[in-house]
Amino acid sequence: MTELLATTLGCFPVTGWADASPSGRSSAVDEPPMGGGEPMAGANARTREAVLDAQIAAGLDRVVEGQLGWGDGLAYPLATSAAVEAGERRESFGGDATARVPRVVDDLRQSGAVGAELAAARAHLVADDPPLQAVLPGPYALSTLAVDEHYGDGADLLAAVAEFLAGEAAAFPPIGTLVLVDPSLVRSPPPESLDPRIPEAVDTVAGAVDADVVLFAPGGAVGEKLYAHLMDADVEALGFDFLTERSETLYNVTEYGTTDAVAAGVVDGSGPAVEEADTVRERLAWIDEQVPTQEFDRLYVAPNAGLRSLSVDAVRSTLSTLAGAAEAPLDG
Repeated sequence: MTELLATTLGCFPVTGWADASPSGRSSAVDEPPMGGGEPMAGANARTREAVLDAQIAAGLDRVVEGQLGWGDGLAYPLATSAAVEAGERRESFGGDATARVPRVVDDLRQSGAVGAELAAARAHLVADDPPLQAVLPGPYALSTLAVDEHYGDGADLLAAVAEFLAGEAAAFPPIGTLVLVDPSLVRSPPPESLDPRIPEAVDTVAGAVDADVVLFAPGGAVGEKLYAHLMDADVEALGFDFLTERSETLYNVTEYGTTDAVAAGVVDGSGPAVEEADTVRERLAWIDEQVPTQEFDRLYVAPNAGLRSLSVDAVRSTLSTLAGAAEAPLDG
């Protein structure tokens, strides 16, 4: 019987939570400094608590900190390193404003900023129920977002970024799941010479935590050859966007197999329309039927993107949809 777990890919909106915050206030989060980050405090910490409370109230099985201070949906961890300087502005991924390109000018060093945010989130949870889920950019995505002015080689930068993320992850408080979000695997695929390095980089990060690890590639289907390499990664689950290029994704899964657990992006994380839980369950059942040779141990029921572009009301409805879709086993 396949276990269903409702969760998200993080990246929540930073404003509009006033009705749920203890003080009745809500505040935007400024763009984090490129040379170092500080955990959110005051009103921003209350916003984090409101985001966690919304997930708990909806009944999610894994809850996230929300990445409220990230500004850009992916590059923030690099922005906290003292080895990184602010470059030109560019269109952000998963954010609601432009962000500065991180320029790597020295050996990457950990700041512990992400771990501090997760520790603050975990302190708000009672008896670790539901478990906390950490979200990080995949090592390849983070390497593509940076301007390299130090390492001089794509493979060396990828390895350095993986070690950097592993160092950050090693400082995390206890978590139930780590999700590595890597849209660059779809949007900016690596050269074939780099393909074998991707699972190695993922393993470096995954080995730093005592938790289930999910590698999620949103935005479409991963190329066939790259997918075959990703199957070598030592992760509990691969994550797929089943709303974009669904047939290509399904081809990879049926041709090369997949992990025993799968994260299924079956809810539109950026669309204004909120779908019903029954519609999402039909998608999950369809996925299960399309792979008759494999019974999944677990399906993470997730959006296909972060939720930052949604209104708070739409976020709440989306959370309820995810939880409702995962309420009962597919074959129950």
